[in-house]
Amino acid sequence: MITQILDRSKIEAQAFLACRNILSELGKKKTLLEHACQELLNVNGYPTYTSIKRVMATLALAREQAAAVPPAPQNVKDLSGVKDLPGVFVRDAQHYRGFGDRNA
Repeated sequence: MITQILDRSKIEAQAFLACRNILSELGKKKTLLEHACQELLNVNGYPTYTSIKRVMATLALAREQAAAVPPAPQNVKDLSGVKDLPGVFVRDAQHYRGFGDRNA
């Protein structure tokens, strides 16, 4: 990314500020910056400090959302007490096995 920014500028010194800002992010969030740069390279994006910051923010948000997913609720119910009720008939799971294999 740095070499692309330097090569793109007609006067190399004009790109120093953008490069310095990008490298200052390297000290804070190295892995996130590397992933953001790789994403921009994958899509042939136009590398600027702002575009890298936006991709970093998007990746950070995606990580937070992936980490915040609650576990799925248990769908296995304890029916041991239901079988003991008078007048209640509960079929166990064995009854329904292979039910979809029967031809109508």
